[in-house]
Amino acid sequence: MEDADQICRVYFSKPGLRIHQRPVVEAVLAGDNVIGVLATGGGKSLTYQVPYMLTRGITIVVSPLIALIDDQVNGLPTALKASTIILSGDNGMLSKSISTALENTGRCLIYTGPEKLSHFVGSQPFPGDVCRLVLDEAHCASEWGHTFRDAYLLLPNLWEQLGRPQIQAMTATASASTLNDLMAMFPVSFKVIRSSIYRSNLHLSAIEHQATEHRDNHLQMLVRNRVGPVIIYANSRSYVDRTSKWLCDIGLNVEGFHAGLTTSVRSDIQKRFIAGETEILVATIAFGMGIDKSDVRHVFHVEPPSTLEDYQQQVGRAGRDGGPSWCVVFDTMNKRRHRNDALRTGMKLAKDLDQDLFSYKLLLRKLEMERFLKFGGCRHNQLMTYSGESPSKRKCGHCDNCCGR
Repeated sequence: MEDADQICRVYFSKPGLRIHQRPVVEAVLAGDNVIGVLATGGGKSLTYQVPYMLTRGITIVVSPLIALIDDQVNGLPTALKASTIILSGDNGMLSKSISTALENTGRCLIYTGPEKLSHFVGSQPFPGDVCRLVLDEAHCASEWGHTFRDAYLLLPNLWEQLGRPQIQAMTATASASTLNDLMAMFPVSFKVIRSSIYRSNLHLSAIEHQATEHRDNHLQMLVRNRVGPVIIYANSRSYVDRTSKWLCDIGLNVEGFHAGLTTSVRSDIQKRFIAGETEILVATIAFGMGIDKSDVRHVFHVEPPSTLEDYQQQVGRAGRDGGPSWCVVFDTMNKRRHRNDALRTGMKLAKDLDQDLFSYKLLLRKLEMERFLKFGGCRHNQLMTYSGESPSKRKCGHCDNCCGR
């Protein structure tokens, strides 16, 4: 792997591949179709950028968010930017740009969302040979494809039209159900490579209050006594607006972030938070994917996330620098009862349904989140078990249950 390590040193200013990146890069360069599950902040981008530098032809990276694409492209070394294209705008000009990159360097790195890729491939012949199709944040193909991003379901047909290139799917969260969904999308054999999701610097806890006002008082106390940047997640725009307003009203440096804001406003808020100008960010799930901020010290959830996959993604944004970080999920008794009543009703209705249906699988994922909230054992062990990993310790020493809190 000397060539790969040299690419890391020369182009990315890194000493070489990390121990969990190496097997993914080795498998990709060996020609395997790969599903890589690397912990959040584990450097997934490098696992396809390095093979790209060692391969001729076109590599297509399908990414779920424009903001994520912009961040990744802006962070590329100059040598890669010269041959990198973002699919947007006029298709004729894009084809010309791709052809120029191939003529000048022998390779082209294309970033795109599934919708734009479908439109581009459907409008004209692709201007070159595609050697690799990368699904970045690949769990979105499973979770979003069946709900509001049906373009993800077109990927198998697009893959056929592109000449059945090698597939590399990268994610930080993949339960057995998500892995099965990804493997079922394409008629090929996959090599699944996992790194441990266990992160000893994350302190996990879940707290239930009798009423919303008690929860808000507790959250206020924790935020006032914080050390370092804070992300507070809420499940709706109204919760984001309400929470950010009352935190502002008590004199805290806070902004709200959700999909109801314009792209430029979201971009400015994100830049201020990354630069440290904003100390506290209240956000929906729309914030965080691929965001490069290493010093987040706290991730609070005003209410529980929908699934454990969402939870793992969100708490994974804390402590990427290896420093201790605290992740607290708040809940209220009324909210919990309503959720559980809805889940029981849903499971009764789903009893006679095909258990391969996405709606049924989603109910099971929601049930796993409820079990996590009520769980009395080690929370890190539970997350590892859910992700198909064997727990290594009986007690982690850094979750509320193991610490007796």
